Amino acid sequence: YGHDIEATWLIDRACEVIGDDALTAEVREMNEAVVKNIADIAFENGALNNERDKDKINKIHVWWVQAEGVVGFLNAYQKYGEKRYLDIANALWDNIKSEIIDKREGGEWYSQILENGEPDSAKATVDPWKCPYHNG
Repeated sequence: YGHDIEATWLIDRACEVIGDDALTAEVREMNEAVVKNIADIAFENGALNNERDKDKINKIHVWWVQAEGVVGFLNAYQKYGEKRYLDIANALWDNIKSEIIDKREGGEWYSQILENGEPDSAKATVDPWKCPYHNG
């Protein structure tokens, strides 16, 4: 769900830059449907599930999915004015602070939190994909 929510705010920004009112109106409806769908089916217990493949939901909490969720739902709140989206963004940020951020001395963000609520010790804390793009 991370790429889906990320796409909504990136597409909104692209429409702002392009300045095409008809395209912006068309995209607004599509993006609103995507955001609503993610809020309805992926937001659970204060976090976004990672992804869905047919009927299988991957409930691992991946660091960048949570970060993109904050940005995406704040963008949705600004665009559509629905308080629910602000509440989700705040809940995601609270979840990042409580479960994703490694509070040990010199800690970073955990790569992912497993379904049992524990950080995935098989994942490196830092890797080529873990960079300021998502959480800087």
